[in-house]
Amino acid sequence: MSEQNLWQKFIWFSERAILMIIAIATLFATGIELVRMISSQTVNLSDLFLLFIYAEVLGGDLNSGGQRKEGSMTAPNAEAVQRCICEALTNSGINSDAIDVINGHLTATSKDVLEIENWTKALNRKGSDFPYINSLKSMVGHCLAAAGSIECVATILQLSEQFICPNINCEDVHSEILDLIDEEKIPKTLLKRELNIAIKASFGFGDVNGCVIFKKYSE
Repeated sequence: MSEQNLWQKFIWFSERAILMIIAIATLFATGIELVRMISSQTVNLSDLFLLFIYAEVLGGDLNSGGQRKEGSMTAPNAEAVQRCICEALTNSGINSDAIDVINGHLTATSKDVLEIENWTKALNRKGSDFPYINSLKSMVGHCLAAAGSIECVATILQLSEQFICPNINCEDVHSEILDLIDEEKIPKTLLKRELNIAIKASFGFGDVNGCVIFKKYSE
């Protein structure tokens, strides 16, 4: 079997694994809500809508670095990235210290150090004060044009189910990253934590940036 066929099979299985996780999480959340409604013996129209609410979208931002300064088709303009994060916080009406977890763009390339540096500067948090950070790409690879959407789903599920997914194959963290944040903020195994607010960013092809902030849903 050729390397290309193996890669296609890997992508096929990864897509279906993600869909299976989403389906299981949906059924689990639906079951919990049905038990609650049966126990209280009341069913309102609002209850039916709440079966499908996993998180709130507080706000976000989109911009482009214009492929200027160090920005290019495949590399980010650091100034634009930091501005995107800061504007997302402003649009959401929260301070950076409210962020519990970051789902970064992080592609396991030489630009990961720059991304972490951009996060520390935009949030004004570093070392042990830095939020937990992870990358779904460590588990499913880079889904290209679908990456942002799929990783948003993963971020929302972490809030809904109160866990932080691990960064797998990340045993040897770049020393320059460890100069910026504590290694414990890069979880290697699944963590159960109380989470309220998560931030998801994609800094993609063409020096285009997107950042969205989610909040755990509560009635």
